[in-house]
This record gives sequence, structure tokens and C-alpha cells, in this order.
Amino acid sequence: MEVIAPNAAIELHDSILQGIERCDGDITLVIKAYVHRSPGRPAVDPGAGWSQLVQLRFLKGDATVNVKTFPVTILDGCLVQSDAVFCNLIPLPIQHGRKSQMQLEFANGESVLVSGEGLVELHTGQPIFIEKY
Repeated sequence: MEVIAPNAAIELHDSILQGIERCDGDITLVIKAYVHRSPGRPAVDPGAGWSQLVQLRFLKGDATVNVKTFPVTILDGCLVQSDAVFCNLIPLPIQHGRKSQMQLEFANGESVLVSGEGLVELHTGQPIFIEKY
């Protein structure tokens, strides 16, 4: 059962990139995400942290991947959509019908740059409660 809160965001720093899938021209990042959920501002106001598998699908995507093996721990990252830039905290749900680009840096020094003509986010699997904050 998915836990619903009014506001949610992926904290990239506490997440793990499980893999990258390519299918029909799309590129999907499969992330074991640390998801902040709060009735206020995620990661700022009181709420809870959850672990959940999230897929970020970049439509008509292109990727530069400098990763030798998966999974890999995300150290930092930013998502750029039109005029919006989200660094470390990616709001959920997220869907964007125009150009989107994500840069991820990993604890081992490797990196990924993915871009696409649009972005769709999918939750897969059940969320697992981690902690209250």
C-alpha cells in the first residue's frame, strides 16, 4: 500500500541508482529513492522518510554514462526542466512534457548525464518506512 502525503520529494543524496534501462528510444533511471513525505515542505517540515523504487523515464532520451557497475550510491544531482532547477530534492509526482536533463554524481567519482524530450516518473514496489523527521 502506497503511503500518500500532500507533499513528497526524492532526496538524491540518500538514494541509490539501481540501473539504467533503454527501451524504444527512452532512457529510464531506476532509483532506490529516499522519499521525504510531509504535510508541509518535504525535508524541511516534520514528516517521514520512506524507501521506494522510483523510475524516472526520459522520453526520446540520450545519456552519457560513466558508471562501471550498479548499484551506485548517489552523492549529488540536479534536474533541469525549462526554467526550473531542482538540486538534491526532486519534487514528486513529477511529469514534464518538455526538455528535461538530470546530472547525477556518485560517491565513487562516477557520473551520469541524461536528457530527454520529456520526463515521466513511476513508483514501483511498496514504500518502506525508514524514519520520522
